[in-house]
Amino acid sequence: MKTKDKISLAFTGILVICAIVITGFVIRQEFFPPEPQLNTQQVEKWQQLELKGQKTGPENASVQIIEFFDYECPFCKSVQPAVQAIQQKYPGEVSVAYEHFPLSGHNFAFEAAVAAECAGKQKGFKSYHDLLFTHQDQIGIIPYESLATEADLADMVSFKRCIEEEETAEIVQSGLNLAEEHQINSIPTFIINGKVISGALSEQQLEGLVRKALAETK
Repeated sequence: MKTKDKISLAFTGILVICAIVITGFVIRQEFFPPEPQLNTQQVEKWQQLELKGQKTGPENASVQIIEFFDYECPFCKSVQPAVQAIQQKYPGEVSVAYEHFPLSGHNFAFEAAVAAECAGKQKGFKSYHDLLFTHQDQIGIIPYESLATEADLADMVSFKRCIEEEETAEIVQSGLNLAEEHQINSIPTFIINGKVISGALSEQQLEGLVRKALAETK
């Protein structure tokens, strides 16, 4: 075999290996949930964070959870039942603030977040939020107005107008800005009373963190 052919063959082999590595990384990111990780990061003065997204639960809750998520992220979808279960189990003690973190690789995540915020202006955020995750594989296909109807939003004209408003997009962007400010670069990520936890938490893991936070407030 000629030297030129050997070099060409070796170069082709390197490209194949690189492609396999990159493909493996993408598959891992999309289909294998990240292990929950308690960072050493503590957000100082977390009670004073400017949160522009929607919030559920009492304002003065002992445990305040900030969730960074993306409507096209499968791991964000998988963790929603745990978040909902914790709120139901600790209704007067836990609040959840929803901060958007639409990934650039998810083509419709930003506009879906905008639609959810518009639903929130009619007090329909949680219903719309749940519907987006229920129909996650149809985001970008199913009209946002159809989901608004399913969520029983009363004013469709206002909903459509809201989607076009720059002010609503700025709310979504504020979540991205907040994440960048605190060096959060993966989803789902939670800030629980100032402590940063990344990964797809199970209900048991989330409850353990909530119970620990409750104990620390007493």
